Amino acid sequence: MYIKIIILAIALLIFYRTLSFLNKRLHISPGIRYYFTVVLPIAELLTWLGFTVWCIRLMYESGLYVILIALSAILILLFIPSWFLIRDLIYGIVLVFQRKIELNTRIKIGEMAGKVVKIGYFTFDVKSNDGSIETIPYSKIQSKVISKSGENINLEKQLIVLTIPAQDDIDESLERLRMTLLNSPWVAASHEPIVKKVVRENDMLIIEVFVYLLKKEYVEKVRGYIDTTY
Repeated sequence: MYIKIIILAIALLIFYRTLSFLNKRLHISPGIRYYFTVVLPIAELLTWLGFTVWCIRLMYESGLYVILIALSAILILLFIPSWFLIRDLIYGIVLVFQRKIELNTRIKIGEMAGKVVKIGYFTFDVKSNDGSIETIPYSKIQSKVISKSGENINLEKQLIVLTIPAQDDIDESLERLRMTLLNSPWVAASHEPIVKKVVRENDMLIIEVFVYLLKKEYVEKVRGYIDTTY
């Protein structure tokens, strides 16, 4: 009986390691590879849980109660963390299939906004406007409203001349201006501002910058927003 269990465990281990190896080495489309990579861990986890249940039943029928108790404890220890992993994995698959989470798109979830820079099996990474990266489990946003900033062909590209206080490092001044513009309600967060010209006069910077607006009339609102912020 023990030999039978050991042989089956080794066979399962070799089987899933082979599948994982072939998934990485075979020339298949990125889409198929991605979904196979997502499904394979779930299948392996469920298989090992089923294997453990089968072992428990086998031990029970054989009257090996000490080993039975040990296997039951292992099953419980496997199930508790596995449930959280499976939950995040399932939510992730659903969100990816629904295209609510896509790489290199800007999203807003509650008070958090930023660009999706990495999509993992159980979490995804969002880079906020200040440059910080936050790793978010999929289950954390299951009941949240996800707003995506997609491409909009109706956006107006407008050149705005802005005057702001200069810092010692001009790059820091430009980065702060970029963040301020992207956080304003009139500038499209899906399109980065483009700095055309920078002139320093005493302690002030005169900056010509292209921004993308939904309406031309928002130019004055953006100017007023920058003046108020600075």
